[in-house]
Amino acid sequence: MSSETNRRIAAVAVVALTAVFYGWNSGIGSSRWRATGAEDPYHQLTDAFLAGRVALAQAPDPRLVALADPYDTVANAPYRQDNLSYFGGQYYLYLGPAPALIILAPIRLLTGQHLAISAATAVFCFAGLAASVALLYAFWSRFAPAASLVLFLALAAGLAFANGHAFILRSESSNHLPIAAAYAFSMAALWCLACGLREERRFLGWTLAASLCFALAVASRPNFVFASVVLLVVPLQVRAGGNDGRSSRFLGALAAAVGPLAVGVAALLVYNWVRFEHSLEFGQHFMLGAWDQRELANLGWSSLVANARQYLLATAEYSRFFPFVSPTTWTATGVLLHVPILWLLGAVVPAALRVRSQEARRVAGSVLLVAAVNFAVLLSLPSGNPAASATSANARYVMDFLPASSMVACLACLSLQHGFAHRPRARRSLLILSLLCTGATVVIALSIDFGRLPAASYRRLAEVLNVPTYAYERLRGVEYGPLRLRVTFPRDRSGQTEPILAVGPAGKASVLHVTYLDAHSVRFGVFNTLLGGPEGKPVEIDYTKEHTLEISLGALY
Repeated sequence: MSSETNRRIAAVAVVALTAVFYGWNSGIGSSRWRATGAEDPYHQLTDAFLAGRVALAQAPDPRLVALADPYDTVANAPYRQDNLSYFGGQYYLYLGPAPALIILAPIRLLTGQHLAISAATAVFCFAGLAASVALLYAFWSRFAPAASLVLFLALAAGLAFANGHAFILRSESSNHLPIAAAYAFSMAALWCLACGLREERRFLGWTLAASLCFALAVASRPNFVFASVVLLVVPLQVRAGGNDGRSSRFLGALAAAVGPLAVGVAALLVYNWVRFEHSLEFGQHFMLGAWDQRELANLGWSSLVANARQYLLATAEYSRFFPFVSPTTWTATGVLLHVPILWLLGAVVPAALRVRSQEARRVAGSVLLVAAVNFAVLLSLPSGNPAASATSANARYVMDFLPASSMVACLACLSLQHGFAHRPRARRSLLILSLLCTGATVVIALSIDFGRLPAASYRRLAEVLNVPTYAYERLRGVEYGPLRLRVTFPRDRSGQTEPILAVGPAGKASVLHVTYLDAHSVRFGVFNTLLGGPEGKPVEIDYTKEHTLEISLGALY
């Protein structure tokens, strides 16, 4: 087989394996693809669209409608439906309509049933990863053909785990679906742009496709409208190629870049007007919940520092055994600390920009622009309730900027290794650095992902990943296995309970305790600080003698 065939097989293999993992991760591999009914607001929106409406069929409680101020969080508490927008006596979904139109409605029409939200989210995550790998492959084959297959595979695997999927796949949440959809459409748009930049004869078609994809991204997550400025890269390239601003080629490129996006944005504004009588109202201000959001600003700078600190540098809980990293709250875990593939940005981008072509820089620059603009928008989102949280840096929002940020690092690595075609030592050093960063990215992502599962589901993986720590601790003389204690029990503590042994990290410890029942017996129990635990049957003992206890707890191993 030719080297090009091997490259294509490698790209397809990465995408296929990721599809299997995403399917298992979201639960659709072991549970269901279809919902039992309209169990999610997105299902209700789908039914509304198919019935020719924009309001949900669910009728608000008449007692909510009768309130003098239906947005009073105290008065509406017994009657409201949280996370739905209430306006004019009807409920609406404030989330973007694109997922309902693109995937949920067609499935509903074809099968008569609703697609499960977790399945739809997994499909969009897979589509986003497929587009990411396609972009990486297109850049590799066109601009960096001398880069190695091993480097491409490592970077593609890193992209599969450096996109924030861990925070949205394991939840049947309507909030996660539009985030996954915007990720898929934006990465597809960037791939189309890259193809348009490298294929001069068909650049108009690719630009039209990119604009359409960005329109769908905006219809999923309206904040992507700011990043859509990247569509101008093609007409600007056309103009830089010697065309003046009046040429038909430039005007055609500009129309292709702006046209579909403009139509999509206009349709979204009309959709808002029909619902809320205001084209720029998406429904957040009328959303019911624990606090009144009518005075919430769309954008602002009050939370900028707190958001930046959370997104970039927020720490997590750490363990020397897998899962090594566990998020502490719903807020974002700092990507600079926990996505090592981003470290390649500082290591390789400056050098890569010196060794590659102007076209390659435009492709990488387009991806970087999307990441930077989306990140800036997220920094400017004020907290919905400053009294509850100083930051709006939700963990699921990282998917708006993390995939594109990781992609820039990957493109720079390919470009730089291509430039090192006649410097084998530099090529090997870059490959080793990339393998270390992508490997660490995968392991940390798996830790964050699997840490929410029962330990039995990842025991085999933990046994492999814990080998280095186990070997190191054995060298230091740390012993594992059952523990023997020689204990004399006091006779004057009937009715009391006290610990005998606590083992494990803070917050996840297992405690063996004893309860003194009477003058002749005790009861032993185990309590885990996360899971609780059982107590055994009464055991007769002689308080005047010393006893040997053999203790076997999971944490001792």
